[in-house]
Amino acid sequence: MFLTFNDALCEILVENEFQDGLSKGDFQLRDSFRKQADEIYTKVTLRKRETSFFTLYRRFFSKLGYTERVKGILEEFSGGDGFPEECYFARTFREDEEGAQLSEDGVRLGFQIRAETLRDPEQCAYLLRHELTHILDILDPAFDYDTSRPLSEVSPSEESLFRDRYRTLWDLSIDGRLERKGFLPQDLKDRRASEFRSLFLNLGVEAAEQVFAALWNDRRPSSGELRQMVTGAVSLCAVLNIAAEIFGEGEFQPTFGPGSSCPLCQFPTHEWAEPTEELSRAVNEEYPAWEPTQGICSQCANRYLFTAAFSTNSPGITRKIIE
Repeated sequence: MFLTFNDALCEILVENEFQDGLSKGDFQLRDSFRKQADEIYTKVTLRKRETSFFTLYRRFFSKLGYTERVKGILEEFSGGDGFPEECYFARTFREDEEGAQLSEDGVRLGFQIRAETLRDPEQCAYLLRHELTHILDILDPAFDYDTSRPLSEVSPSEESLFRDRYRTLWDLSIDGRLERKGFLPQDLKDRRASEFRSLFLNLGVEAAEQVFAALWNDRRPSSGELRQMVTGAVSLCAVLNIAAEIFGEGEFQPTFGPGSSCPLCQFPTHEWAEPTEELSRAVNEEYPAWEPTQGICSQCANRYLFTAAFSTNSPGITRKIIE
């Protein structure tokens, strides 16, 4: 496999190693770098100097063992049919942005990773194994991964909820597999359990424990099964053949009141529009499953009415906007 690391990622990690050495009174690594950097200043033209410095940082990056650290984990997963031939690592600053993505042609694999994660061998190994297991699932025809359809046709807020559920349920299956191989960090199982419970609040305790155990210990669900599970606690239990224990009336009942989020734009609002017949018809053109009881903020209402006025040429709707 061909590995490439972002220049900024290499530079910050090498500089951090310098600082660690200096704090311990060890100047050897920094002095070695400076000696080679001085040669660049004296022997390389200004136009080519930046490239030469990045090459130097990459050389020290590999010398410090980062390339081998990553390569060792990747080799656990590569070799199978369809596994990417190239892998690129870019730096990100946020933990929630860390992850892997497969190119459309399936040839390249991109990773976003924080410098702090790459410096920590255990944290780095877990992230890579977790994300690479995602990739293996995606490449498996039996998983039948599909991103062409939304998870919800009701509203962006429900789509967001379903995406969180999809990701978490899939993570349970992946981390369960990693635990069986002895690769799961301590306390992560409890954290996953907490994440799961927060996304299915109306699921009874006993049923929740059975669902968690099924996803953690048993077979891997397909993408299609995950798409069914995210729609609510009843569907979740049905797919896994677990007796449903549900509290509350609805699966998805967003708060509708002053300061709560509009289900369409997801921004908090204190101005809710009256869901008239004309407005409902306009919204349902884009979100067929949206219902007036879910509410709509005045800004979204005006946008849908304005669009409907000029697409349907309806004088009644136009007058309502102007007034």
